This record gives sequence, C-alpha cells and structure tokens, in this order.
Amino acid sequence: MPTDAPKPADLDAIAAAYPLGAVREIRYLPDGRMNRNWFLDCDQGRFALKHLTDRDPAAVARNLGLLKRLAAEGVPVAPVLATSAGELVYETAGNAYYLCAWIDGTHPGADMSLAQARHMGETIARIHTALAAPDLGLPAPQPVPTAAVDPEAALAETGRFLELAANSPVQDDFDRAAVPLLHDRRALIAAHAHLRPGPADSTGPEGWTHGDCQDFNLIWSADRVEAVIDWDRIRVGSYALELVRAAAWQFCTPDARIDLDKVAAFLTGYRAVRPIDPADLANAARHRWWRMLAHCWHLDLHYNRPSTTCDHLFFEDHRLITWWSANLEAVEAAFGAPDASSYTSRTERAETHWAASVRALPLEGRVKGRVYRRERFGIFIDLDGCPDAHGFADIAGARCRHRGLPEVGARVSGWVRQHNDRNFQITVRLDWAAIHDPWGAFTGQEGDVVTGTVTKAVSIGVFVAIGECIEGLVPAADIEALPSAVWAVGASVRVRIVEVDLARPRLLFAPA
Repeated sequence: MPTDAPKPADLDAIAAAYPLGAVREIRYLPDGRMNRNWFLDCDQGRFALKHLTDRDPAAVARNLGLLKRLAAEGVPVAPVLATSAGELVYETAGNAYYLCAWIDGTHPGADMSLAQARHMGETIARIHTALAAPDLGLPAPQPVPTAAVDPEAALAETGRFLELAANSPVQDDFDRAAVPLLHDRRALIAAHAHLRPGPADSTGPEGWTHGDCQDFNLIWSADRVEAVIDWDRIRVGSYALELVRAAAWQFCTPDARIDLDKVAAFLTGYRAVRPIDPADLANAARHRWWRMLAHCWHLDLHYNRPSTTCDHLFFEDHRLITWWSANLEAVEAAFGAPDASSYTSRTERAETHWAASVRALPLEGRVKGRVYRRERFGIFIDLDGCPDAHGFADIAGARCRHRGLPEVGARVSGWVRQHNDRNFQITVRLDWAAIHDPWGAFTGQEGDVVTGTVTKAVSIGVFVAIGECIEGLVPAADIEALPSAVWAVGASVRVRIVEVDLARPRLLFAPA
C-alpha cells in the first residue's frame, strides 16, 4: 500500500462505518491534483474513496446531498454511499472521507474530438441550469468580488517566491528551475500590466457552479460524459469564468496551447442548452489569463504548506501563460465569437475527410493555397486541390513578432511538415522567402557551443531558441538522464550544434 494511503486504523473504521463487507483491494489513485483518492473493491461493490484535505466536511456533505436531484435533472453523477448512520461524509480520527460508486471510464484530455467538446459544453450547461433551480435548497447566490489583482501586488508576490527559490538553504532542482521562470513571470507581468482587466470588464451573471470542472473530474465512456465527480467545491461564481477555466484545463495541448477549435465546439454545445453573452466570455478569458499570470498558487503550496503535489503544474501553467500572453487577442476572439458554429464547421469537414487529405498531401510534398484566417500564432490555409483539408502554418508569433505574416487572402506556398491527427490539420512549413528569413545571417557551425532558451517541450525532445526565430531540437534521448527541471520552458541552457540544415531550415542540438 502506498505510504500516503489511509492508516489501517482509518480503513478499518471506514469499513465498519459503511456497509461494505470485506475490503478485498485498496489502490491509491495518483491522478488527483489536491485531495487523495483510492479505489476500493469490496463485498458490496466497487467504490471510490476520497480523503478531504482542504474542504469543510459540513459543506461537502451539503453538496453531496444535492446529487440525487442533479441526476434527476439530467446531470451524470456518481451515486454517493451513506454510512450505516446515514452520514454522507464520515469523520474519524481527525480525517474526513466520503464514498461514491466507482465509475469505469477515461479522461480524454486535449485529444478529445469536436463532438466530445460539444458534449462537454452541453454537460456544464446542464449543471448550471440544475444548480440554479430555486427549490434545490441552496442559498440565494450573493455577489462574488472579481477585482483583478493589482500589478504591483502581483510583482510583489512573484518577487517573494523568487527570493524563496533563489535563497533556499538547500536549493534543489525545483528551486533552480523555478528561478528563471519567475524572472520571466515578473517581466511578463510588467509588460502586460496595462492589459489587466478593469472594473468595466464584467464576466456576466453569477450563480452556483460546480467549482472545479477540470479534466480529471469528468469521466468519459466513448463520446459521453459518464459522470461528473468531485462536487466538494460547489460555489457561487461567474458562469463565464467557469467555462473559461474548464476550457483552459481541458483543451490545453501538450505543447501548451489552448485548442481554439475545441473551445468553439465547447461553447456551441453550451449554447445549445442555455445562452451566454459572448462579451462576458471574452472578458472572462481576460480575467482568467490575468489571474494565472499574477498568482502562483502552486508555489504557495510548495513553499508555505509545504506540498509538492502540484509542482509539475507550475511549469505547465507557466508554458501556457507564456503562450496565452502572446496570443491574447486570438484567445479572446475564440471565446467571444457570437456564433461558434461557423468556426467549427471547417474543422469538422477536415475530420470527416482526414484519411483522404493525408493520402492527397504526403509528407514533404509541395503545397499552395490561400490564407483564410490569420492569428498571432500562425495562419490557416485553404490548400489547392483539397477543399476539405485544414492547412495550418505555425509562424511562432511570440518569437517572430508577427513580422511579415501573410494577410488574409494572400497566396502562399510551402511543403507538408506534419499530419496532425489531434487537430486534423495539415501542418505546412511556408517558404521562408515569402515571410521573413532570419536564417540569412546565421553563421553557426556544427560543433559550436551556444546559449539559448527552452521554448517548447514535446514528446521528441525540447526546442531551444538561440536567436529571433532560430531554434533547434535537443532530442529526448539526449536529456532523459538529466533533471527535467533544468530543461523546463523558459530555462537558459547551453547546447552544442550537432547538425545545421539550412535547406529545411533546421538545427539539431545536444547538451553542452
């Protein structure tokens, strides 16, 4: 049994309090982000056991008492088991637990389909509608303060954590990796302080919400949500803010971007059940971005609790907030689109005809087309001869400063770089002469040792930028034995140039 599983005395007490029979198996579930959870296989069935570590047991018991009514309103839930005494939350030896039926399923993450994204939106809309029922028994919602953190306060908090990381008596890999990212965070806050949401940026109507609609709290079976779990945090909040938070968790890709096509499908699903103002969603996106930028809650856990359970999320969120800051307008345009159905139709066609597009557009093949959409992070292209293909050229807007980006309607050419079956996109590397060629003045040679900044971490390795729009790959195999924190996004690293291919253009690096 894991060292952080309940003490045997707790388990015996739990088994005695609930009508479980003999407990044949207990297995710790590591996927949760805050509380601790276990799978129980007992004579009376299979259950999920949750140990509450940061919630008021009385409030959780009230929330769990709502689930039967929510299920009757069409919200998929995991039934809660009461103790023999009728208690929904069991307290023993200073600990609080509850049990619910075990639901088999998956957590699809950002790889979910557009249909799943729509269904997720529908599900959250049903939650909001059900929790708003006046006879549910919840108190009347009271206004919640939404004022954005002052930039000076944000800088002060980030500076405090920077001091803790830099001056830790026993500095470890986490501290060393956090220091350059916190310097970056302070620079981001200072550079974007003028974009902080103001009092007029309303996030719209408030009401009772689930409070934690993130990927691990949605259990899927095929294309449907089988159960929404973890109702510990039901609270009053902005509906728009809950949608933006859920989307930012659910649709964050492995390379730390929000999949805006999935966002559009998600909002289309929500609006099929209940209305929401696009302006409120755009404002909510700004508020969520600023909150993530201004507040490092993970470091509060790490240095003040102390708890390391969310350390990895600090690095993931920093990568996301760096991308989000560079693509603020595109994100708000996606959330604030008045009708997302047209936004998704092209991607749906691309998904339907994906196999044919891959056959017609082989890797390394030359392509031409016309730009139909332009964002700070790249351009979307109608590819000649393949009307159902979804072409995308990553211009890396944060690094290239949007310089020379082709306008909507412009003709472009290039070659097929990747078949992205996660987004059903044909990734195109444009002919650099058509936009901006930073490689013309590049003089680096194989064997040179240079200093760069980690810009992206993917399954095949990490990308390191050594100049504006000039970056190369350090293969995963070359760094797997090294501390991962050293190669976190934003870290300054020294690399040796192994290969220079100006025809592609492409660089291959190795750790120096």
